[in-house]
This record gives sequence, C-alpha cells and structure tokens, in this order.
Amino acid sequence: MCPAKNVHALVEHQARWSLLRGLLEDRPVCAETGEHHWVSISRQTGSGGSLLALAIGEQLGWRVMDRELVGEIARAMHRSEPLVAAHDEHASGPLDDYLSYLIVPGDPGQTRFLEEMVSTIRGLVREGNVVVVGRGANWFLDPRCGLRLRIVAPFEQRVGAVADRLGIRREEAARQVRELDAEQRAFIRQSFGRDVDDPLGYDVVINLGTLPIEAATGVVLAALERRFASAP
Repeated sequence: MCPAKNVHALVEHQARWSLLRGLLEDRPVCAETGEHHWVSISRQTGSGGSLLALAIGEQLGWRVMDRELVGEIARAMHRSEPLVAAHDEHASGPLDDYLSYLIVPGDPGQTRFLEEMVSTIRGLVREGNVVVVGRGANWFLDPRCGLRLRIVAPFEQRVGAVADRLGIRREEAARQVRELDAEQRAFIRQSFGRDVDDPLGYDVVINLGTLPIEAATGVVLAALERRFASAP
C-alpha cells in the first residue's frame, strides 16, 4: 500500500474510533443496574490480553482496570495490597479462610475478597465507561451493557511471551503457564460455578496468535459498533 493510502486508512480508522467514542458517551445505559458501557477481557496467561486492553482503552478514552483493581479493592477493605493480592484470581480450599486468618493477622479471606471484588467492579462501571481485565467480570456484570471478550493464543506462543517477559527458561515458563491456566479455571469454577472456556460466556473470542493487536482492536471496534452504535 502506498504512503498516501496508509495515511488515509489511518485517518479513517481514527475517525471511526472518535465517532464510536461519541456514540458511547459516558452515561448509564442499563437503568436497572446503572451500568455504563464496559468491555471485559478474560485472557489466557501470556496471550496478550492485557496489551489489548490498553489499546482499547487508549482508543476509546476509557479507564483500564487490571492490576489497579487490587489497589481499589484493598482501599475499600482497609487492607494492604499484598494481603489482598494473595486472593486475587486464586481459588481457595475449604479451610483456607480460617487458617489464613489465624496465620496472617488482618487477612480478609477469600470469601470477603470476592464480595468486595464484585462490589468494586460494579461500582466502577456505575461511575463510567471502563475496560475490566480478568476477575470473572463477564460472569456477573449485565451483558446488555458491555462486550465480553475471551483472548487466547497457542500454548507455545504464550510460553515464549512469559519467558521473554520474566527472563526465564522456556521450561520454567511452560510450568508457570500451566499452573496459572489451572488456577484461573479453578478460580472461575469456585467463584462463579462456570467454565472459563465456555464460549457462551463471551461475545467475541480473539486469537492473538493469528491477529496482531492492531487488527484485534479493529475487531473490537466492529463488535462495539454492531452491538451499541445502532442501539436506540
């Protein structure tokens, strides 16, 4: 493609995002819940889902909540971030809450963490348009108000991404990816009684092994336009 066509395509792309931002202006869209528009991103470890969240947030001008959620929850619970982070996207056994309270003074426990996590995320989408990464948000937010994404990538690609990011051997990265995948499945199953890989829990599944971030943001744009731009 010649430079002039490249520039034209870029301008057209940015114009579409600007138009969509205007259509999805910052106002509640679900009267029953008071939720604004949102995008939830459930992502496999190392798939690039967090990078896609940042790209979507930048294009739409929306707040992106990923690791920041731990701080929000900790402040709401009046607990330190390390205490809260120990429960973030982790499953727990039947005695874990009791034992953790005895061993670690001030530990809120998994049940209390989940209650505050759900409350915090619901509060955020009532405040304004937001991109929520992980935490099973697609299972408890009102699907009429948002777009639910599942981001995947081939196992070997995810292992390579984790190895590069952490500076570790591929064997160790593969072990971590398997463990974190299992932890995510267990967290979703225990917290919401759902299968994280159930396609009916999502509106769009994106494979970042075949689509670059730029193309994936275009898919999200098209889905948001189709879903909400023509809504009354």
